[in-house]
Amino acid sequence: MYGFMLAGAADRGVVAGTLSEAFRVPMHLVDVSPESEMECRNWDATVTCEYEVAQGDIGWLLTVYGAEEVTSQPGEEELAGILARRLDTPVLISWGTLPWIRKVVLPEGKPTFARVEESDDEGAGYRVYATETLAAEARGAVSAVLPALDARFRDLTVDDGGSELATVVGPTVQDLPAAPWYWRRRPARPPGRDVVCGVRNAPPT
Repeated sequence: MYGFMLAGAADRGVVAGTLSEAFRVPMHLVDVSPESEMECRNWDATVTCEYEVAQGDIGWLLTVYGAEEVTSQPGEEELAGILARRLDTPVLISWGTLPWIRKVVLPEGKPTFARVEESDDEGAGYRVYATETLAAEARGAVSAVLPALDARFRDLTVDDGGSELATVVGPTVQDLPAAPWYWRRRPARPPGRDVVCGVRNAPPT
C-alpha cells in the first residue's frame, strides 16, 4: 500500500492512466474513486486508488494499492516520482519515524524534505513548512549531540595506536595514523579479556 500527499489537485483520468502504466495493468483493471465512494467502484480492479480532497497546502490525499497478482510493484519513491511528473505537482511521502516529516518528490526529480502539520482550526487543512530551514534544524540537532557521543566513546576506550583493530579489519598499524581518531582506540575492557576457561576473573583490587 502506498500513501501520497499531492501539493495540487489532480485529474482522476490522469491518475488512472499513470497507475495503469506504472503497475503495467490495463486501464479496465484500475479504479480511482473518492474515499467515501462505495457503490460505483470497479470491484474487479487489481490496482485501486482512493483519494480525498484536502485543504490548505495539500490538494489531494491518495491511498494506492496493488493486488498480489500484480507483478509490477514500483517502489514508493519511484511511484511518487512518476505521479509528480505526470501530474506536474510535488508529491509528499512518509520518511523516517517522524510522522510530520515528509520527503517531497518534485516534478523535476530532485527530492527535498518538508514539515507537514494538520491544523486544528476548522477548514485550515494542512500546512507545509519550509524545507531548507528544516534541513538546517536537522543538521543542527545531530551536531549538538556529537560531542557528547565522542566524549562517551573516549571514556570507554583507550588509545592503542590501532593495533587491535588492525588485526581484525586488515590495515597495517602504519596506515592508521591517517585514519580518523576512533580507529586507533579499543575498548578499555574488551569482552572476554577477564574470562579464563569460562570463569570470570574477579576485578583487580
